[in-house]
Amino acid sequence: YYYYSKYKCKRFALKEETVGTQKKRLFSRRSYSKEKDFKEEEKKVMLVISHPDDEAMFFGPTLESLKTKNLIPTTKVFCICLSNGNVHGLGQARAKELKKSTLEVFKLDGCVIADSEDLQDGMDNVWPLEEIANVVHECVQHYSPDVILTFDERGVSKHPNHVQTHRGVMRFIVEAKLGAIPNAEYTEENVPEVWVLETTPFYRTFMGAMDYWASVVTTTRKKKGSKNTSNESSSSSSNSSLAAGASSTSSSSVMFCSRNPSLVLEAMRTHATQWVWYRKLYVAFSRYSLLNTLRRMDVGPPPSQQEK
Repeated sequence: YYYYSKYKCKRFALKEETVGTQKKRLFSRRSYSKEKDFKEEEKKVMLVISHPDDEAMFFGPTLESLKTKNLIPTTKVFCICLSNGNVHGLGQARAKELKKSTLEVFKLDGCVIADSEDLQDGMDNVWPLEEIANVVHECVQHYSPDVILTFDERGVSKHPNHVQTHRGVMRFIVEAKLGAIPNAEYTEENVPEVWVLETTPFYRTFMGAMDYWASVVTTTRKKKGSKNTSNESSSSSSNSSLAAGASSTSSSSVMFCSRNPSLVLEAMRTHATQWVWYRKLYVAFSRYSLLNTLRRMDVGPPPSQQEK
């Protein structure tokens, strides 16, 4: 077991027990993964979410685009869910629903649910950033992704678990770049890019397909504003796993549009425990069912360590 910031990672202790079930190491034989050996030329994307159904409710157009044949054919996509959504005691059912949505509907290449004592679903549960970073670290070590996808700093719905997920991922990236993770060697080449799902203003959230042009205008403005950025930065973006197949790109953002909205609906319907009237309305009118705007996070050392 590795150590992180002088504390043992409790989540991966072999004999730890949570809610009456014996915990296993994150990548035991029971982890949901189709393949373990991949070709060097394949691009790998790792989606980090907070709860089962986040992948369908918010990231559907991105997952559909990344896994569409002949669009980005060499992309492997893995889903890392930090909790099993056990806030109402339905954790085991929701875990099965997530497995079906990711592996059978979206055809992803792996799905892992962390579900430690410190990462339990709930508006009042403050998730420790250290634990989130631990999970992300071990998943990066196992999958070696080129890109990490997650929520932005506002978490789309401002759910505190979503916000902490973003902060935990960013903590991992910063400490990886600083070489602050014991027994791990991260270089500029093997630290993944981080792309976050942009939170749109509330009035745009329920515009559905009509939000397309607003998104195009916003992305275009960002593109014009980034003309003074270096050629190296633009080149890095164009070579990203996310650049291919995107409807609109700039040096720092891409937009994915769903080509088959029924697929996103099918994925959401697999979450039968969550398929209640207000979520049906959300999926029907939400722009996240049709459009995803992703922004790249350019993470560097703290200002105190930057060259003056």
